[in-house]
Amino acid sequence: MNNYHVIFSGVILDGFEITNVKQALAAKFKLTPEKAERLFSGQSHTLKRDIDHKTAYQYKSILEKLGASIELKPVAAAATMLSGLSLVPTEEEIKQKEQAQREQALKQQAEKASKQPASITCPKCASVQSNPVECDDCGIIFAKYAKHQAQQPMPANLSLEPMDNKPVPETVSQLSEAEEEGASSEASVIIDNDEINIAAIIAAVVATVIGAFVWQGIAIAFEVELGYIAWGIGGLIGVAALMFDARGQTIGIICGVLAVVAIFAGKYMAYDSLKETWQQEFLGFGTEFTEEFRSDYEQEKLFAQEYEQVKYDDEKLKVLIFEWGYTDANQVSDMGDADIAFFRDNVASRLEQLNQNNMTFEQWHASVFATIPEVLSTTDLMKENFGAIDLIFLFLGVGTAYRLARGNE
Repeated sequence: MNNYHVIFSGVILDGFEITNVKQALAAKFKLTPEKAERLFSGQSHTLKRDIDHKTAYQYKSILEKLGASIELKPVAAAATMLSGLSLVPTEEEIKQKEQAQREQALKQQAEKASKQPASITCPKCASVQSNPVECDDCGIIFAKYAKHQAQQPMPANLSLEPMDNKPVPETVSQLSEAEEEGASSEASVIIDNDEINIAAIIAAVVATVIGAFVWQGIAIAFEVELGYIAWGIGGLIGVAALMFDARGQTIGIICGVLAVVAIFAGKYMAYDSLKETWQQEFLGFGTEFTEEFRSDYEQEKLFAQEYEQVKYDDEKLKVLIFEWGYTDANQVSDMGDADIAFFRDNVASRLEQLNQNNMTFEQWHASVFATIPEVLSTTDLMKENFGAIDLIFLFLGVGTAYRLARGNE
C-alpha cells in the first residue's frame, strides 16, 4: 500500500472564513501567527511526509474539520512519475512554476472571499445546505463548532512537519531527501472526537437528582405514577448534557444510565413515602374498628394452644401454619424453611404470650396492626406494581436521554 504526503496549498473549504481557519490551525498546532500566515502564501506546503494510508487520512480529517483543503499525494506514484524524467527542471523553471501555483491559489482564494458560497457543507454531519450560520440537520453553530475543534486537546504524537517552506518534491533528488527526512518521524494517530465532557456529566447528574425528586413529588401529591414523567426525565437529562455542548456515543450511554437511575430512584422514594402513609391509614383503620377484631383474638388464642403442641416439630408446624392461613403457599409441599422462619419471627412470640395469658385484647390488637404493614417491603411494592406500561415509558425515557446526548453522528 502506498504512503502519502499531506499537502496544503492555502485553499480553504466552502463555508469557512479564512481568518477563522488561520486561527484554528494556529491554535490546533501551536503555530505562531507568522508561521500560520505562511501556510496561506499560495505555495504548497508538505505538512506530513511519507506516512501510511490510515494516518494520512486521519490528518486529512482533522485539518478539513478546521476548514483546510488537503490533498494526499501518493509517494510511490510521485516516484514512478519522476523516474521517467530524463531532465531535471532548471531553477528558473521551478521558480516560474511556484509563482504560477501561488498566483492561481491566491486567485481562487480571492474569488471565494468575494462572494457568499451558494451552499455550505456541514463540517460535522456533511449535509449540504444554504444556511451559513447553523446546520439544519444536526443543529451545530458553524463558528462555535470550529472554535471548539481548535480547542480540543492534541494527541501527543500529532504534529506538522517543521515550517521550512519546502514545496512538494519535484525532482528525484528532492524526493529522496524528503524520504530520508520522513523516515525519522513515525506517525501513529488515533482520533477520538467522542471526548468526556465533565461539565456535561455533572449537569446530567444534577438533572438526574432533580428528576428523581420530581417523580417522588408528583407520585405523592396525586398518589399515582404517570409514565410520561419517566419520558420527561429522560429528556431533562439529555438537554442538561446538551447545554454544555456534549455530543457522542459515550455521553449518550452515560445519560441513558442516569435516566434509569433517576426513574427507579424516584419510584423507590415514592413507594417508600406512600408506604408510610398507607401504614398510618391501616393503623387508623384498626383503631377505628377495634371491637370488630375481638372474635379474631379468641380464634388466635385457640391457634396458640395448637401451636404449643407442635412448635418443635417443623413438619407438623407447616401443616398448622397452612391450615390457619399464615402462608401464601398453595399447598403444604410448597412451603419451605423461609415460611417457618417468617412465622417464628412475626407470629410465634405473640402466640406464646397468649398461651401464658400475658396478652390482653388491646395488646394483641396493637401487636397485629403494628406487624402487618411491615410484611411488604418497598422493593416488593415496586415489583408488584411494575408492568408493561412502566417498561414502555422506561424505554422511552432512556432512549430520549441517549439520543439527545449522542446527537446525529
